[in-house]
Amino acid sequence: MRVSVDEFYVDYADVPVPLSTSFITKLSQAEGSVIEWPKELIFLVSDNQEHISKEGAKKKKKTVANDPCTDESAHRHIDPLISVSLEDMSDAVKEMHRLFCQKPADEPFSIEVSRSSCFNYPSDSMIILSRQDVFQLLTGEWLNVSVLQVFMMFLSDESERTGDSNIGFMCPSMISETMLRHEPDAAINYMQRTLRTNRNMKFIMLPYIESQHWILLVLSLHKKTVYVFDSLRRSDRSLAIKESLHTAYTSFLLLDGMKKATKLSWISMKCAQQTGGDECGYFVMKNMFQIVRYLYESNDLKKDFPQSVEPYTIEDINEIRDNFALFFQQLVLAENAK
Repeated sequence: MRVSVDEFYVDYADVPVPLSTSFITKLSQAEGSVIEWPKELIFLVSDNQEHISKEGAKKKKKTVANDPCTDESAHRHIDPLISVSLEDMSDAVKEMHRLFCQKPADEPFSIEVSRSSCFNYPSDSMIILSRQDVFQLLTGEWLNVSVLQVFMMFLSDESERTGDSNIGFMCPSMISETMLRHEPDAAINYMQRTLRTNRNMKFIMLPYIESQHWILLVLSLHKKTVYVFDSLRRSDRSLAIKESLHTAYTSFLLLDGMKKATKLSWISMKCAQQTGGDECGYFVMKNMFQIVRYLYESNDLKKDFPQSVEPYTIEDINEIRDNFALFFQQLVLAENAK
């Protein structure tokens, strides 16, 4: 089953998770994520059982006022991205839905990802895509990292297929706020190594999750600039990744022979703004799609990206769902052909 790890007792931070992945092996690394957990190890606790001591428990994050991604009341509204029914969606989406319904509910699809993939992993890995992940994509719920990872694989293939392979990617699990907090050295080393691999790319995509809110960072090494696409733009938002990315960038320049490292400029982009609490992941996917499909030759995203705060429509998001579904079917066919 899939469980959400919202907080944990600090005494158990280093306890191994039952079903580890390449990125999450202990409980502290799972904070803020949705992970697989054996059904027999899940126990419901009622309100009258809350006498368990919480002296060692990690304090809850402070809720940010008026931020739909951290305001629980916002998640109870009817999301504007929900389609009326499956009948309203494309044949590709219906086929993906059918493929998942053919499998047992607790049996996910395992997608092999080599170390030479777009994510530049240190070793071969797997992306676990569950039925719940895909149903969230189809019903407008908040998106788990697996959905964004698979969509980034599609974008990488799309870029290579069209012969315009000048966009690099960083895996969101490797640069998340949780990873930066608990495994900072590993995160910085990963960023530095990926910068070296993608040194000749026009842009590098960094979907970043902080406090359950997805933000797209687009790095231009040529312009020494990070473009920030935030669907909940706030003047007081400070990103934990800034310092770590600067450290990785400085190391990258020094290893490349630069005698003096220059700082990155951070530009907040005027972009589509979400109206509910769950759309941030969809907006990140749509923004990446726009850049890979139409702006891969841009020399300045600040000038060339559409300057509009109007939210994306259901048609915009269905385009993302369709491309995801078609690519997923290609992955299944390739796996079945082995």
